[in-house]
Amino acid sequence: MRNTNIIITFIAGSVLSISSAEAALLKTEINDWDINIGGYVKVDLIVDNNQDQGDLAFTGGLNTGDIKEERSVRIHARESRLNFTAKNDGIKAVIETDFYGNGGNQVVSNSHSLRLRLAYVESDHWMVGQNWSTFMDWIAYPKFVDFSSSPGVSFIRQSQIRYTNNNWSFSLENPELKTYMGHSNDILPDMVIKYRKQGDLFSYYAAGLIRAADITNNSGVEDTVVAAAAHLGLAVNLGAKDTISISTILGSPGRYNQEKWYSANAYIDSNGDAQAVSSSSVAVAFKHQLDDGSFNASIAQLKIDREDGLFVDTFEKSIEFHINRFWKMDNGIEYSVELQHNRKVEFNGDDANNTRLQLGVKYAF
Repeated sequence: MRNTNIIITFIAGSVLSISSAEAALLKTEINDWDINIGGYVKVDLIVDNNQDQGDLAFTGGLNTGDIKEERSVRIHARESRLNFTAKNDGIKAVIETDFYGNGGNQVVSNSHSLRLRLAYVESDHWMVGQNWSTFMDWIAYPKFVDFSSSPGVSFIRQSQIRYTNNNWSFSLENPELKTYMGHSNDILPDMVIKYRKQGDLFSYYAAGLIRAADITNNSGVEDTVVAAAAHLGLAVNLGAKDTISISTILGSPGRYNQEKWYSANAYIDSNGDAQAVSSSSVAVAFKHQLDDGSFNASIAQLKIDREDGLFVDTFEKSIEFHINRFWKMDNGIEYSVELQHNRKVEFNGDDANNTRLQLGVKYAF
């Protein structure tokens, strides 16, 4: 009953505060540039039933130790967003920020600094700057209330140079490889190629990734590792209102697979040779479009492979389930509620799980 009262109070207060604000969207023209300034305010109420996971759910960060399970409540507005777009004669520039940067404590200020999300320029077939990785794609991406998405999908932004022609995209992207018990030196940009096609009945994509780095273990043994991965996705429209989608990531994607960034991407084996850590993942999602919003459900799993004796105290598998409902009101406010359950299993057999209830109120301007 206590949690119910908290939720009711949260929704009522959010309606009063957000609906009273006028839309602040600015569209204007300055020296032949079309300028657009916008964003949104989003407030989240989070109830973690087993472990406090803070503002973002992260399956890989669940504590598998002998801890007391406790319920926790958190309310924040860090996903709120500001964006700036400028267009002129075939050129488009975008800057977008949110408030997931460093911030103050919850005692007094709850202040949070701006964080750069996107900063890029597009012209003809080219895009240069920080943007969503070419390796990821939105065609088969599940819809979430929780900002941190889910294991088994690709969710990454970084600086890159991308060339797109019709359905094909090629990019050189910022490299970053994490090693097990050692350090790495990135020697080449990450290279991505992708083909995507959208249609009335179904849409799909296929992306490939190659990475390379020099790695050194704690004993000083050095070698070069080359890692490759593939990302495949398909979405099928089941009539006018229903869509089912599936995606899989195979090979050695490292941080290009959500939550895989948490563990090592490569290591030096007992023979002194560099080895890339492989993993496999799958995500399945269903969306039902409603007159006032949508109903969504998804399940995803990520499994990591390893040599015997390595990564004993790191996670082997993560599983996550989401079910949510979105409502879009006539006044522009969007409400959402989501039930999420995630489970983590380590190589040594230890496991942990958490169930999260999350409510969101969002107003775009």
